[in-house]
Amino acid sequence: LAQPWGGQVPSWYTYVSQDSNAVGDESTLTATRERLLEYLESEMELLKGEGHRIFLGGCSQGCIVALDTFLREGPRLGLGGFVGSLGCLPSDELGFTGADAALEDFIRSEQASRRPIWLQCGLEDEEVPWKLVQQSLVRVKGRLPGLFVRELEGYGHDIEDKEVEVVNQFVRTYASDAYYEHSVELDDGEYYEGWFDDIGEDIGEDIGFEIGRDIQNGIIPGYNV
Repeated sequence: LAQPWGGQVPSWYTYVSQDSNAVGDESTLTATRERLLEYLESEMELLKGEGHRIFLGGCSQGCIVALDTFLREGPRLGLGGFVGSLGCLPSDELGFTGADAALEDFIRSEQASRRPIWLQCGLEDEEVPWKLVQQSLVRVKGRLPGLFVRELEGYGHDIEDKEVEVVNQFVRTYASDAYYEHSVELDDGEYYEGWFDDIGEDIGEDIGFEIGRDIQNGIIPGYNV
């Protein structure tokens, strides 16, 4: 999307300025909200209305946008949970029109408010500052039983493999059936047996990074989750 300071940046909405996380052109956020809702509803149809099997997540701006969608649509669709990194709670003040009212509706829903919301942030982050995250969380202190915030000391906006770690922990906890035992034949003719989440890392050096990555992403034929 074209940003106000010039040039185009891959983003879910335009910013007010280069040093702000607030929404600039509201129509860009509206378009994203509509697109994500359309995708969610198509997933609901595939799952025959079992919204608790759908989990949302994202990183940085994507974390904020995904959390906005989760809070807005979670109670109605019965979504299963959220896991994100380097983001904050969306609000009307940040340009997410209707976010404050959606948050209150979410909190009033006993089922939705108990759904897991995992958020991890770098304490040294300068792009989505920890101070901004703290300010956004004041409104929900003691009001969201499912909220868990992980503080990464010594990390900025680059949290390396911490993003993968928290997603793995989250899925292990709330959607463990996404993992299963299987075996893969290595170049030397031997077989590796293990769990889906371990195999990409453990055999990556043996069969090559590309294959290891594809196994982790679940796109090797016969290993899709």
